[in-house]
Amino acid sequence: VPELPTRVSVEVPCRITKEGPVPLEQRPLEPEIRGILQVVKAYEELTVEAAAKGDRRSALLALATHPLVRQVAEIEGILDEILEENRDYLPQFK
Repeated sequence: VPELPTRVSVEVPCRITKEGPVPLEQRPLEPEIRGILQVVKAYEELTVEAAAKGDRRSALLALATHPLVRQVAEIEGILDEILEENRDYLPQFK
């Protein structure tokens, strides 16, 4: 997908060969799709960074970036709930 960084993960159609799957070249995204996809990929990158480093600021930025979060003022409470519910799986967040 030409509009996205090569480091992000996407699902695209592939041709299966004896060497394995070969992604098919993708045409440029339409503007109405491109914007939302770039925002979601930014959210995913920030989420991975937050989880890998236990970085609360990255976690807050991830939530603020997500297109379904409408109340940015509430993200600290949302993050606190997520971390509390998942404390056994996210010990890096102290």
